[in-house]
Amino acid sequence: MKLSIFFSIAFILLSSCSHDPYKEFSKIQIGQDKGDLLETLGSPLRARHTEDTDIWTYRFYKNGESIYKDITLRNNHIVQITDAREPDLKAISQKEKEIEEKLQKTTPSPYLEKSKPIKKKYIDDSELPKKQKAPDDFKEVIPSNDD
Repeated sequence: MKLSIFFSIAFILLSSCSHDPYKEFSKIQIGQDKGDLLETLGSPLRARHTEDTDIWTYRFYKNGESIYKDITLRNNHIVQITDAREPDLKAISQKEKEIEEKLQKTTPSPYLEKSKPIKKKYIDDSELPKKQKAPDDFKEVIPSNDD
C-alpha cells in the first residue's frame, strides 16, 4: 500500500515538472516585452540585428520534427511572430564547396604572396654598444654653515 502511494506521488510530481517548450511558445503574444520572452522561452537559437529591429529564432521539436519560429522585436517589444525557414544544411555545405573551388582556381594576388622568411642574426653581448653612464643631474645638496 505504501509503495503504491509513493509511486502515485512520484508520478504526479514528475508529470507536473515536465514542460513542453512548444506549448510555452503559445503563451507568447505580440506586445510582450523582451524580458517576458526570455523568461518564457530562454535564449534564442539565433539572433539577428538591424538598425531598429531584432529577429530571434527559436527551434522546437514536435513529433520528432524541428519547427523554427522567428520573433521580431522592436524597442524591446514583440511586434511579429512568423514561421522561420529551416536551414538547408546540404545547400549550405554545397555552397561552401563551390566557394572553396573558385578560390583555388583564381590566381593569387601578388600582394598575398608568401614573404621570404627573415634570417635571424644572433648577436653576442660583446657586440652590443657599451652603455654610457648617465650624467648625475641630481646631486645631493649639502647645506652650508655660513649663517
